[in-house]
Amino acid sequence: MFTVLHAIHLFAVVVAIGGSVVLRFIVYPFLDSDENTQAVRNEIFARWRKVVWIMIILITLTGLGNAHQSAMRVGKDFLYWMIFSAKIILALGLFGISLMLTLPGETYDRFRRERNKWMHAIVALGGVIILISAYLRLNFPGISQ
Repeated sequence: MFTVLHAIHLFAVVVAIGGSVVLRFIVYPFLDSDENTQAVRNEIFARWRKVVWIMIILITLTGLGNAHQSAMRVGKDFLYWMIFSAKIILALGLFGISLMLTLPGETYDRFRRERNKWMHAIVALGGVIILISAYLRLNFPGISQ
């Protein structure tokens, strides 16, 4: 069962981070800010919103299962849980940025005006989270078994 949860977790992370990389570095550079492409950009983000929210839900739910599995395998290793907690805090920050960019309405327009900066932040945070995950998996006995 944990294998399926972990596979879903990894799939959701790949879609969320990979999609953000594609949007930031491939799609958006070709859409300048004139009125014609602004409509296309808004439509892309409206579709991406649904994907992001589903991926956040999947990552959160499967992440809870992964944390439970880690607790059974690692136990009370303080260093592991400190690093794991940092990973969770970074993920929450990434989720917050993603939500601010995708929530409908005018409340977060100031963030959307600086979309490129925030998309860079999402990609950077995603990379750090993936590095932390790899470190935890490779350096703590019981996790990779």
